[in-house]
Amino acid sequence: MQGDRELAATQLLSPIGAVNNGIEMLEDFDDNAMAPEAVALIGQSGKAAAAKLRFYRLAYGRAGQAADLGLAQCAAAAAELLAAEARVRLDWSAAASTRLVAGGPQLLLNLVVLAAGALPRGGRVAVTIGERGAVRLAATGVGAKLAEAVQAVIQGRDPPLDHANIHAWYCRRLATLLGGVVTLVAGPDEVCLEVEIEPLID
Repeated sequence: MQGDRELAATQLLSPIGAVNNGIEMLEDFDDNAMAPEAVALIGQSGKAAAAKLRFYRLAYGRAGQAADLGLAQCAAAAAELLAAEARVRLDWSAAASTRLVAGGPQLLLNLVVLAAGALPRGGRVAVTIGERGAVRLAATGVGAKLAEAVQAVIQGRDPPLDHANIHAWYCRRLATLLGGVVTLVAGPDEVCLEVEIEPLID
């Protein structure tokens, strides 16, 4: 779990640093000429940090293991996270009645982050969840590709872990705990991740 905490902390550095920059701008300009720009920077960065905190609470915390965590809540958290950077668009398709076993939504959220990481120039992540728990994420965009070290982890080749592939290891770990396996299919400008997650039957 240490790697998970380090990953979340690293992702929060950018918006929190921008908040600090905005405060410094307010302090450095006595004539308030830069005040509107600084306030806007603080507001925008604060919202981005808050969105990431809400997402990471579900993706890495105990809240993500809750039995009543629904897919609609996951979709909202993922959309808010990606909207903060406006680089990757999220398309989410799931039947309203579909529910996954505890831990399934958490895996799904982490796979969204993994898929978005395959889009260095931006693009689209399409998430499809079938009624029987078949999950597919398709990341499409120019130059879409997962780093070799990330692919190696997903495929179970166990390379040395570092900041670049620890998230892939975490996804594989979550899938294993649920009795599933994440599969990777890559093509020109597209990366697909698939996994079977047991649906929750009332």
